[in-house]
Amino acid sequence: MAERKNDNMIEHAFEHPEFGTLRVYESPDGRVSFNLEDVARVLGLTPEEAAELAGPENVGSAAPVSTIEDVRAFDALIEAL
Repeated sequence: MAERKNDNMIEHAFEHPEFGTLRVYESPDGRVSFNLEDVARVLGLTPEEAAELAGPENVGSAAPVSTIEDVRAFDALIEAL
């Protein structure tokens, strides 16, 4: 898992040989959000289809979806595949 920081967010990049890169962002207050384009690609959807499934209240914001500990557990699960 690669990690990159800027002033407001920490980007975690999970790599998988089959699914590619999935970027996850952690805000200073611990909110976690996924990169919509990455999620769409992994699910075989267009970004528009993924946005429709996520709902307008969850697109374009750092909507909390999990804790960073859950994201790290997800990374461990993906690594085990």
